[in-house]
Amino acid sequence: MVILGKSSRFNADFVSPLFDPKYFSVYRVVLNLNEKSFLLSIFNTNGEIILIKTFLNLNQYEISDFLGKICFEDELLKNKFASWEIILNTKKWMLVPSEFLPDGSEVKYLEQLYRVNSNEECLRNMIKPLSLNVIYCVDSELLKKAQYYFPQVDFRHTIANSILHYYKSATYQPTGYFASIEFYDDNFNYVVFNSGKLIYANHLQFHTPDDFLYNIILINNALAINEKNLEIILTGINSQFNELKNIIQEHYPLHREIPNIYAPQIALEQQGFKLFQYAPMIFNYLDHNKK
Repeated sequence: MVILGKSSRFNADFVSPLFDPKYFSVYRVVLNLNEKSFLLSIFNTNGEIILIKTFLNLNQYEISDFLGKICFEDELLKNKFASWEIILNTKKWMLVPSEFLPDGSEVKYLEQLYRVNSNEECLRNMIKPLSLNVIYCVDSELLKKAQYYFPQVDFRHTIANSILHYYKSATYQPTGYFASIEFYDDNFNYVVFNSGKLIYANHLQFHTPDDFLYNIILINNALAINEKNLEIILTGINSQFNELKNIIQEHYPLHREIPNIYAPQIALEQQGFKLFQYAPMIFNYLDHNKK
């Protein structure tokens, strides 16, 4: 059983009967940051999601300012949790094999593609099964505020989580092409595997459904992928999600809406909760934190 709708105390989108404020100190928190909204989820020690809450940035504050605002105003965020993980959706990033990335070389690599400003810091996330690192730029003020409010915080880029999760999903399909699309408002991660091997990963923006489809077709043509041979998964949050889903269904007959690997979490959707919207955060967190 799940409790749908708003929790009167924390104004949450979803609260599980397993949620108990007495155990804040052992719960883990994931906060996914976007320009338009923040998405918070709380997990218990068994890796079960027990609370989801959305913070809409209706006044279009800078991300660092909006983080400070909600941390000051929201009672839920003022509690002490076991750990915090902040998922960042930054535009300046790249993949580098671990063997070619000595400590302190992040800026050097990123400057080959981007201008690294004085108000930015460079971070890295390792994707161990693939011996890859995602390196990326983050606003220094955002890092300072996050570390001030959440002393035990870790940072990860959305593309690092996407690759890790769908690498594990791809191992269930040992042959053929397997791809994922994860929406984050008006941009998305696109990750493609062939027989379990990563062959493409990118973060793309679009303005219309036609823009979106053009990007997907252009990439797949460049990779010489036949649309009838590509299993593709669609998740995330976008105001035109149903239209985008219909477009994918028309062109890619092997379309799936969410992974079917984590049955306990998928049971939430069977009870009316639109899990596909939160799948990137929920599933990717579970993969990253598996022992």
